[in-house]
Amino acid sequence: MRMGTIPSGAGRGALGGLLAILVLSGGTASADSGIANVTFTWTDRLGNPHPIGYAWTDGFYNTTLSSNNSGGTPGFMPGSGVAVYTGSALIGNLDFFGTIYSNYGIGGVEWFRIRDAGGNTYSQRWPSAGFYTTTGPLGDNFGFGVDNNTYQNASYGIGQALMFADRYAGNRLGASAPFFFVDYDSTLTGSFYNKFGPAAGNSRIRIDRNDWASWDVVMHEFGHHVAAWNNLDASPGGDHNIEGDNIGGTGAPAALGADQGSKLAWGEGFGTYLGLTAVKYGNLAAAIPGLPADEYDTWYDDYDSSGTRALNYNHLNFSLNIERPEGLRGGANPNGSNAGTYVLRTLRGEGSEYSVMTAMWDYCDDANEAHSFSVYHAKTQRWCSDRVNYGDIDAWNRVITANGGSKTFRDYWTNITADAGTATGRGKISGLATMQKDEAVAALGESLEAAGIANVPVSPDGDSAPLNTRRPTFSFQEQNSSNSNFFRVLVFSNDWATLVHGSPVINDATFALSLLDYTPTVDLPLGTFWWVVLNSPATANLADIDTNAERYAMYWSGARRFTLIPTPGAVAILGLGGLLAARRRRS
Repeated sequence: MRMGTIPSGAGRGALGGLLAILVLSGGTASADSGIANVTFTWTDRLGNPHPIGYAWTDGFYNTTLSSNNSGGTPGFMPGSGVAVYTGSALIGNLDFFGTIYSNYGIGGVEWFRIRDAGGNTYSQRWPSAGFYTTTGPLGDNFGFGVDNNTYQNASYGIGQALMFADRYAGNRLGASAPFFFVDYDSTLTGSFYNKFGPAAGNSRIRIDRNDWASWDVVMHEFGHHVAAWNNLDASPGGDHNIEGDNIGGTGAPAALGADQGSKLAWGEGFGTYLGLTAVKYGNLAAAIPGLPADEYDTWYDDYDSSGTRALNYNHLNFSLNIERPEGLRGGANPNGSNAGTYVLRTLRGEGSEYSVMTAMWDYCDDANEAHSFSVYHAKTQRWCSDRVNYGDIDAWNRVITANGGSKTFRDYWTNITADAGTATGRGKISGLATMQKDEAVAALGESLEAAGIANVPVSPDGDSAPLNTRRPTFSFQEQNSSNSNFFRVLVFSNDWATLVHGSPVINDATFALSLLDYTPTVDLPLGTFWWVVLNSPATANLADIDTNAERYAMYWSGARRFTLIPTPGAVAILGLGGLLAARRRRS
């Protein structure tokens, strides 16, 4: 059978096929035929066995001491982990053995292959020595279990993680993910992805020798593969920290500047985002049941096995929640539930992969929740909410790839604010398709505040008393790790139909995470209004954002409501005027 490669954009078959049992026959079963039913399992980090799915296997019947005849090969076996072999052989010579390879695919189409750093594809003979003996045409049941005690054996678990992610991307999203190689053995340090040229089959995923049990890391690297083949990646690569600002260098290995730093943050954030959306929307719990509990949650877990094959939370490098900025380190918990020492994590804006992935998750996930761990407690004593629920498919089809593929968070923001200009897009924001575009964009801005990308409006706020000045001072807190140079304040009518006031572009490159003030030089009308504060992407120039029509090219905060009433003197004069008018009417 000739091995093929996945064509661009091809699907992987329905996830429901995971429970199918494949039976291929090399000939008609008869008295001189043998049938072997073989169950294959791999072992997770807690020691639990699971069926090996979609790996290549081959079975043989021994007829002489010097030659082997194929007993009918099932090729890529289904997700059940059961392969059935039927083959003809001489009576009394029905000895049977086989090989399982780390080639993964289905229907003769190979998706990927796992090998050592020398390029040798992993495979194992079963039994390891000698033969099984079949008893006749009714068949015999044999089992072949792969533990995780060697690098070759651990590679089969890595294959299951990649198989699941690959099927999610191809089946559910329709993403292009052509054939790739996976390098993994005891000599490798660091996990990364490299496309290596434009042709399918040149791509490489390398898995760190201690990352075999870190399924989130493995699927993150596959996310890079999807990004590379779907015009979503221009990352320079290199060292990075998940909470670091790659633009200015705060908490990061290097300051890469606006262009390269924002591209690195996007590439890394997207990889994690795709892996965790696969877990949720591809339904890993149903596809591969019985895994450690933390494989099914919204936490990105990075384990360091350091040669250990039974892992718990003592072996964590870190664990971060994509839903909200909290994390944990350490804390023994062999049962796999998230427990340990929790700390509030740092969100440093568009140059940080953690900010990128949390904002993307807010827009994708279908749960609208209050961010009780967000920045608002210290700055406004107000929680911000995730009001957006695109779902993974709409986020992919209508947002991420809307105008040729996002390569920075700025590209992504441009896509999603444009979608807010449509009734369908607005319908994904709290289900209110009838709202004004600016109101919808401000709702999107709430998630940017929580992710540390947008500035935070502090005062005036509707929770305080109405103001009796026509020129209120608007105070806002800078975020985005001080990488924004341009700012604006916009005031909208209570129904969002009118832009009542737009400040000039405030240009100051020296702002450094400080509380900033803006006071209009003209009187605002009386009434109730909404206001938002805008900050520029790090890559923006003044010419990009200097008109009201280009206001969506800046990052928006969520909205704050406030009311302006007449001054006390104006109220007295108004009362006197009303009294005089009343007297005239009585005359």
